[in-house]
Amino acid sequence: MVIHMRDPEVRRLLKEALVDRHSREPDTIVVEELGLCRGSVRADIAVVNGIMKGYEIKSDRDTLDRLLTQVQVYGRVFDAATLVTAERHLSDARTVLPSWWGIEVVCQNGPLVEFRPSRPNPLLEPEALALLLWRDEAISLLNGVGIATYRSDTRQIVCSRLARILSLDELRTLVRTTLKSRSDERFRSQRLRGGGMFQPSATSLDSPSRPARPRSRQYTYRPS
Repeated sequence: MVIHMRDPEVRRLLKEALVDRHSREPDTIVVEELGLCRGSVRADIAVVNGIMKGYEIKSDRDTLDRLLTQVQVYGRVFDAATLVTAERHLSDARTVLPSWWGIEVVCQNGPLVEFRPSRPNPLLEPEALALLLWRDEAISLLNGVGIATYRSDTRQIVCSRLARILSLDELRTLVRTTLKSRSDERFRSQRLRGGGMFQPSATSLDSPSRPARPRSRQYTYRPS
């Protein structure tokens, strides 16, 4: 009997693979459900280290109805991207994915198999990248380069201004650094403990005393 793997099972396999790949990189973080372009799309998993890479999951139970939109939004933000997919989606996915996207196929209860590697994304959009920042983060970066802001300035305004005055490489570096330095309280953080297990940090936002907020969940790799 063929067992169809659901999203949580594929996600678990992907996390295990990422632990294996990045466990010796203390400056790497892994973020689940990272909102892109003001939340129009959420990346299933994003890895942030020397680059930002997005992973989109399509399990046996998923459809590819939204894949084209997700590909377009990922392309505005990520340096690289990979689709992690059930084998049954492989043929159709290849017709949608641009050549710079990687593909990994999930085998039945087994490891992920790389079908093709990811390549550098040639389509990054500075303003979409800047919008990964919160308003106060963007204001702080603007002030750091001597640009004044106003209380009435919206997040869109300050991020657009930041994207105009910085080079793409400068912006990429600052966004990565900012994401990696966010506090647990604001980024719904979870840290990787010994033994390859993902466990909640002591400052989880799931406490009953706090209202639930749809923040991303962060995992930080720390070598044993």
